[in-house]
This record gives sequence, structure tokens and C-alpha cells, in this order.
Amino acid sequence: MKQYPTVNTATNLFLLIILTFLFTGCGKKGDPRPLAQKPLPVVTDLSYSINNNILILSWSNPTEKGKADPAGFAVYRSRQKIEEQDCKGCPGAFKQVTHIPCQGTKDTFEYKDQLKPGYHYIYKIRFYTKNKIHGQNSNIIEFSF
Repeated sequence: MKQYPTVNTATNLFLLIILTFLFTGCGKKGDPRPLAQKPLPVVTDLSYSINNNILILSWSNPTEKGKADPAGFAVYRSRQKIEEQDCKGCPGAFKQVTHIPCQGTKDTFEYKDQLKPGYHYIYKIRFYTKNKIHGQNSNIIEFSF
């Protein structure tokens, strides 16, 4: 009668643990997600005035003193001829018209734009960081000229 070598219990346990790690993998299963970041500040006090045909947008820096300062603000505009408006209240197509860099410790910012009569205008601005990460839209300014 032929005898087969026996495997001891410690070896069986070791192989079971190794196989468990091989088949389960490591880490949490699911889609990869970026690290959670604090939301960027949002401009909430965008206002405007019109002098002749010059629009003056103004807003304040939404960051708190001592916190990370923005690299700047991107200004977006939607402009449609009044007679060509598709629907009242529709946002339209925004285009970035300029960016306002933050220099020093300014608390308020302005942007001036020349208006053309017969158009419906919508403006918004977005805060952006030095890494070109853009925050949420500001409040909307909308008027016809």
C-alpha cells in the first residue's frame, strides 16, 4: 500500500489566507473618486450699473481674509438680438469675454463693457484658482438694452 505525504494544519491555514487575499484584492471596490475638496467660494453680490452705453459690473472678493486667494475671475456674457430670442428666461450661450486677475489684496472688482442697443444681455462670473479650477457661477445679471 502506497502512502501519501500529509499536509499539516498550519500549511493549510497559510494557503487559505493567501488564497483569500488573492481573490478578494485590496481596497474599496467601486469607481475611483478624487479626494474631497472644500467647495470654492461663490460670488453672490454681482451688481451692475449703466452709464450711457457702458456697463459696469462690480463684485466683492468672496474669500475670507487669511484663506487662499483666487487667481482671478472669469467673466461670461450671453448676447442675443432682442428679436431673435428663442425663449424668455432661457440662459443662452455664454462665452468668456475676459478674465480679471487678482492682484494684491483688493476687496472689490469691476469690469466695463460697451453695450450695443437692441440686444438682450446676461452676465455671470466665476472664481478660479491658480490651478485653473473654476468655482460655481455667480448670481446672474440680465437686462435688455
